[in-house]
Amino acid sequence: MFLGQAHTTEPVVEAVSVGDYFASQPSKKAIASFIEHLRKTGKPHTWVGLTTTKPPEDEVPVILCRFAIPTQFRRGLQTRAPCAICSSLHPKFDEGFLIWSPTDGFIRIIGRTCGHDFYTDGSYGTALAEFEAAEQEAIARAYLSEHFHELPRLLLHGWDLRLRLREGLACRSELTAVLTNKCVQAMHRCAQGGWLTISRDTGRRDERGNRIVETVRVSRVSGISAFSTRFRIEELERCLMAAGQWVCTVKDECADYLSRLSRGEAIGAETDLRAVVAALEEAGEIARSLHELFAFENLMRLTTWGRDRDCPFPFWIARDKSGVVYARRGIKPQTFGGCRPLRIPSSVGD
Repeated sequence: MFLGQAHTTEPVVEAVSVGDYFASQPSKKAIASFIEHLRKTGKPHTWVGLTTTKPPEDEVPVILCRFAIPTQFRRGLQTRAPCAICSSLHPKFDEGFLIWSPTDGFIRIIGRTCGHDFYTDGSYGTALAEFEAAEQEAIARAYLSEHFHELPRLLLHGWDLRLRLREGLACRSELTAVLTNKCVQAMHRCAQGGWLTISRDTGRRDERGNRIVETVRVSRVSGISAFSTRFRIEELERCLMAAGQWVCTVKDECADYLSRLSRGEAIGAETDLRAVVAALEEAGEIARSLHELFAFENLMRLTTWGRDRDCPFPFWIARDKSGVVYARRGIKPQTFGGCRPLRIPSSVGD
């Protein structure tokens, strides 16, 4: 229904209108109709169900959805949407909210921040907080619906990975203690594109009399990053414990279990599930690096660099006939007596 026509030199909305009346909160179907209209036209204010008059100020509005004019429709001021609160006939914003007024039953669009000063007694803040909480709950339940059934498997994998990492990190500490931190730091400096290099004096001098030093590739080594990666086993354990409280061991019962969760519980379960997924991804990367580092062939390539005549911190690594791996700083002795054995777990080594 048309109530009047605006006359101005600025871009204007064609008319003030009154749309459909909703005795109760509009359905998802009505909201979807609005979103589809916006997607096709880029003009939220022309949706047939919309009312452009100013809403009652002494109520708690219901925010139905947030929306934004699609980028392809934006042409500055002239393509913006009007605000039912402060600019019902003139373009005002690109991003806003679709709201329903319980007092008069109409749907309107407003700018994101326009309601704070309009509605009385902080009711807009209350409505916004409820909307954002409901939005967060919807995101959480969607994520849980897709991934919650994976939780038992993730937990089993996580506790197994924790054990393997504990053993691998302990072995890393033993090897670092033998080589020294200075040696490990030198490795990082000499690592180039997967190779450990040596700065070797060529015996020649340049025109100024300075010695000419060349960088020589000595051995191709993997897993060097495992020496410096920081990882707290306790943080992985905390994530596993937190996620473990939500576990449902029967896959067919997951949907029913999730439906009984309150809003706060659903959000908490989603948070803990995302945290354990992220923690396992990080732990998995470290486990792979440790596996690469402690593979025996890789250790042999590592010791090739350590035994090079120009290595700044000489060391050697070898394996005796019984399969025990030893490491020592300096020149290799004739026997393994007095050398430190490395407890390389089978889960990370060969």
